[in-house]
Amino acid sequence: MSKKFTKTVALICAVCLACVAMCGAVFAENQTQPGETETDLTDMQIYVDGLLASRGYLKDGTTYAAMESLLNALGLDADIKWTADESGSAKTMTAAVDGIEITYTLGDEYLCANGRYIYLPGGCIETQQEVLFPVRSVAKIFTLSLTKDGEKNIVRIGTENMAVLEAGKTFYNADNLALLSHIIYAEAGNQPLSGMIGVGNVVMNRVNSTLFPNTIKDVVYAPGQFDPVRNGSINLTPNALSQVAACLTLEGYNTVGASLFFHNPGSSTGYLSDSGFVIRIQDHVFLT
Repeated sequence: MSKKFTKTVALICAVCLACVAMCGAVFAENQTQPGETETDLTDMQIYVDGLLASRGYLKDGTTYAAMESLLNALGLDADIKWTADESGSAKTMTAAVDGIEITYTLGDEYLCANGRYIYLPGGCIETQQEVLFPVRSVAKIFTLSLTKDGEKNIVRIGTENMAVLEAGKTFYNADNLALLSHIIYAEAGNQPLSGMIGVGNVVMNRVNSTLFPNTIKDVVYAPGQFDPVRNGSINLTPNALSQVAACLTLEGYNTVGASLFFHNPGSSTGYLSDSGFVIRIQDHVFLT
């Protein structure tokens, strides 16, 4: 083999390797990175008291924005920190602002502010640059008015009644919270958060119905109504998520509409049919 031919082959190989490396780099660049949303977001403009104050994003009808930019738009200074647990798998935001603390753990469908719980169906959006929170969650924390103009891609925030929401320790009735936590855990401790809230909703719907007693305790302990009362499982210690679900129920969040009943079609032996079907959440069917 001639030296000239050998050099030519070597040159071709070098060029091929360079092309492969470049293609690999371009391919990697175009892949979704860990934590990056695959869903396109629509740009939204956030106005505070009539003035353009921040940038937001629209996804599935909900407007999101970075917590820090929202707080800055409201004229609030916040000390925001992100920390990871010992395994490094769970990252939690802690924001100290206006005398209260806001906490959120990535992947959760709720945040806590001033001891109060705010429901975030679907959680937050994590991009490569930041974590985006539903604007309505911040509006609730600081008692802000919120309107959306979908045609103009504008969200308007009003601060006329701005105030930090009442603390959880005074807002939640301790006895009601404890009892709701117990019945939710006993009935739906293995269900998703939306299903746990649904059980709490059934209890509260009954409280507000003329067909049932008008207190949480009397509804839960009404004869023949809830299996955990009969079998004693209502006395089991609720897990943390069941307690969160009870708080969210008392906040007024609703996942099952006007449902007054629920059952598990796979294990029910009672008289309930699905004639008043409202929604199914994992194992439970909710009915009016």
